[in-house]
Formats: sequence, C-alpha cells, structure tokens
Amino acid sequence: MIWEELELVGLGFGVVVMVLIALWGTTAAVGQVFIRNARAEAAAKERAAQAAQVPQTRPAGAPADSAAAAPEGIPPHHLAAIGAAVAAVMPGRYRLVRVTIPPHTMPAWVNEGRFEHMSSHGGRANAGWAQAGPPHVDHPIHESNPLPSADSQQKRTP
Repeated sequence: MIWEELELVGLGFGVVVMVLIALWGTTAAVGQVFIRNARAEAAAKERAAQAAQVPQTRPAGAPADSAAAAPEGIPPHHLAAIGAAVAAVMPGRYRLVRVTIPPHTMPAWVNEGRFEHMSSHGGRANAGWAQAGPPHVDHPIHESNPLPSADSQQKRTP
C-alpha cells in the first residue's frame, strides 16, 4: 500500500520535472531567436553608420544648410517661429546663437491645483496622518437621554 502511494508521488514529481524542462527549453530557444535578431539589427545599424561617415564636401564660401545648422530634435520651422518671435518682441537686430529645449518641469499652476485638490480632502491632506486634537468621546447623557430637554446645559457632540 505504501509503495503504491510512493510510486504515484514519484510519477507526479517526474511529470512536473519533465514539464519544467520542456518549458525551460522552449524559453531558451525563443530567447536565442531574439538574441540573433538583436545582433542582426545591431550589425545593420553599424553598417549604416559606417556608410554615413563618408565626408560631405561643400565649397568654402557656400552657406550651410538650415537643416544641417539646426540642432538635433528642433525642426527648422520651429527655429523660424522662434526667430520671428524674437524679431517681433525685441527692438533692433538679433541673431539666434543657440536654441535649447529646457528640461521638463512641472508648471506652478499644476502644483497649485494639486494642492487645492488635496486640501479639499480635509484630514487626508497630510497623507493620512491624524490631525492633532482631542479624541471624540460620547458623553453618557446620550445613552440615558438621547434627546435632551431644553433646560439641559450639556451639549451633544455630533
């Protein structure tokens, strides 16, 4: 009887181990496919970069292209709009020397809106900390006389 149970447990353990080995083999094969594709893409990019390193020649007095003079990521029509804005606002002649994109910062009005929204939550505005003050205590008069008479001097707490 005990041997039959041990045989069943061993068979189950063996099946589980075989399934895990099959899963491991499958994931390793899929991983190799992705690695091979990544290596092929990297080699293609390297070949393209080597082909792009051919020196570009232009005559000594020729003006540079506006697209070549523009920094990476700033389209030429944006540079034209910035130049027009400078010309419209500033008196005299100016030349754009450098245009940089400022780091992403959150506008002050966003912070103010979040502060107002969180402040409307009452006691939760300070991230869950309890506000200082005495704890709420029900007075014994509430149990004996739920509706106090008009001559009662003790006030009920909500």
